[in-house]
Amino acid sequence: MRNPDRYASPVHGVGVDELPTKLRASIDGVLKLWPRNTLVTIFVMEPGKPGGGLAYISNAERADMLNVVREWLDHQERLQ
Repeated sequence: MRNPDRYASPVHGVGVDELPTKLRASIDGVLKLWPRNTLVTIFVMEPGKPGGGLAYISNAERADMLNVVREWLDHQERLQ
């Protein structure tokens, strides 16, 4: 079951009450562009605001999405 308090802070002026609706509309729009069964994760964040102003939505299982993000971060760090 999802935590109803998962949106702890607004993102770029979008309040926590609006975030779920905007995130759902965002992922629905992106998924229309890709074949069925494509997994998508969208992060929205405020620049220069560590620890706040961040939200995400994904149609992937959370554990799978986190593993892919970790792999991507590791790859990006090796490129530096």
